[in-house]
Amino acid sequence: MNILITAPKSYFIKNLISQIDKKLYYFYVIKKNNQDIKKIKSIFQKTKFKILDLNTICKSKNILNKYKIKIAINSINSYNDENKIFKIYNSNVTIPSILFDIIKQSNIQYFINIDTILDQRTNFYSLTKYIYRNYIKSSNDKKICIINLRFHNFYSYKINEKNFISQLSKLSKYRKKLYMTKGVQKRDFIHIKDAIELVIKIIENNSKFQKFNYLEFNIGGNQSMSILEIANFIRKYYKNDIKLNITKLEYKNKFEQKNYFSEN
Repeated sequence: MNILITAPKSYFIKNLISQIDKKLYYFYVIKKNNQDIKKIKSIFQKTKFKILDLNTICKSKNILNKYKIKIAINSINSYNDENKIFKIYNSNVTIPSILFDIIKQSNIQYFINIDTILDQRTNFYSLTKYIYRNYIKSSNDKKICIINLRFHNFYSYKINEKNFISQLSKLSKYRKKLYMTKGVQKRDFIHIKDAIELVIKIIENNSKFQKFNYLEFNIGGNQSMSILEIANFIRKYYKNDIKLNITKLEYKNKFEQKNYFSEN
């Protein structure tokens, strides 16, 4: 089966490639510039893949037809940076919207979008994801099935990663302070391996989705806990004093305090 990847360097795709049965799939991966090639090759090693240039695809909109791609996976994500709002918008809305229109014209049957559960009013990142979600949702093309996966917070046990649990684990391991809000907001964290396993199951059972035009799922670990509970739990695991969690930061807006629960 041929699969198109829009963001081959993303955290999600790196984990997908490490877990998926590489013998069963051929990947077409989109690069933005030549500097990406070395990184892509390191991620897709021992995998059958071909690198496609983003600019070439955008100029020759029918180029994907010849590759007989069945599934496209979009995991383009640019997070908050107050000084780079145009970059975030282009990454999360403009580029994936152009690609989605090309994908619809390319006889690709399934489009899997990696989305966020965050309320669109939380920050600029969540707003751009909301805009894109509604853009693909408005598609009336019955030839393609759109599967939108609104994940809760990913986590892993690797202390060198950027997710909240990894960062807290790192601080706990080295007995350093964490400055946080009161942490009353509840989150439904999901381990990255579980999130990847779900996407692999969708790929393996793609025919069961073919009669649908748009499907949306709200996916978490099914165990909602407050940020403070999680922080204190990790401190105790590393035998640290929970007083190292300094709860004095202010919430940027009220939507940061919103509780989230998965609907698995």
